[in-house]
Amino acid sequence: MGYYAGDFDRFLESPYAIIGPRESGKTTILKRVLSLAYEQGYTIAVFDSCTDHKEKSILIHAKENYPDAVYIPSPEKKEILNMYAIPDFKKGFYPTSIIDKKHDKRIFLFDVAKYLEEGYDTEDLEERARIRLYYRCLVRQELYAFAYYMLSKKILIIMDEIELLDTMFEIINTLYHNNKPILLALHSEVALSGLKPFFEVMHLGE
Repeated sequence: MGYYAGDFDRFLESPYAIIGPRESGKTTILKRVLSLAYEQGYTIAVFDSCTDHKEKSILIHAKENYPDAVYIPSPEKKEILNMYAIPDFKKGFYPTSIIDKKHDKRIFLFDVAKYLEEGYDTEDLEERARIRLYYRCLVRQELYAFAYYMLSKKILIIMDEIELLDTMFEIINTLYHNNKPILLALHSEVALSGLKPFFEVMHLGE
């Protein structure tokens, strides 16, 4: 599939969800949009849950190709808030201090793979569900923190294989109404949960 420079401008104008199977070109689009946004002065947050697949990871790509990118690994469980908590980042909740100290940087890389992979490695289904909840809470908390600090800037949020949750409604709604682009790459529309109305949807590989 060939692309022209103008093909990618749409992804900086409104929230988009790119849906497609493996090898359908999702990562290629993410890389091109990341480059375009960086050239245009955006501050960018990248959330990635597939960092064990180096050749397919937008986070690893950014880490290796953008020297000023800030890499943020998953924290300890004690730093992750409840799914329904409304974070007061003025009190210093993770990852406030990291973003605050690096607020002049242009790319923030949130590696959220730790608890997802830990869950897959657990045979006990109840324990797997419990660990997966940490992953979901972590994504929500980091998204809140980035938006809290960066909402006044020209920002782009890229999320690769990140499951959205209805408990993210408030922050997704805030980003949407402040015209902040969000670009998702997903295998299925199901991962959009109840937030699908916020997104333009593009299907690949059909």
